[in-house]
Amino acid sequence: MFGWMIIAEADIEQISNLAEVLQRESIDAAIDDDGDLVATVEGTKVVVHVSEDVKLLAYMAFFSITNAISLERKYEFVNRLNNEYMLARFSIGKQDPTLLLAEYYFPYEGGLTPARIVTSMRHFAEATQYTLEVCDVDDWVG
Repeated sequence: MFGWMIIAEADIEQISNLAEVLQRESIDAAIDDDGDLVATVEGTKVVVHVSEDVKLLAYMAFFSITNAISLERKYEFVNRLNNEYMLARFSIGKQDPTLLLAEYYFPYEGGLTPARIVTSMRHFAEATQYTLEVCDVDDWVG
């Protein structure tokens, strides 16, 4: 564990530094072709994006949702996810209605500890999995 050292804002904005933090914690992490960090946490693939202009880290997880139900039913399902479990925000893909997106944003202004980065990512992955396990009683999400 890294302990409680603070990673400065400028270092957080270097995505390779975030990859290194995760790798030191035995989390599989690599930078994709778009320059985003992709990590596998608790069985969930998490994309990490740094929004430098607003000083936010974004964790995103993508899932497929069946096309066998109407878009209205998908929106009702997403509304239930968002109303019952508020750690992540769920939405249906605008361009692709078979895509279910879970997002979590948090500020890094002033810096973050490595422990905060790793812990928040694990909480996001676990909460997202739990929410889908509890709410997806019709097995719509693959």
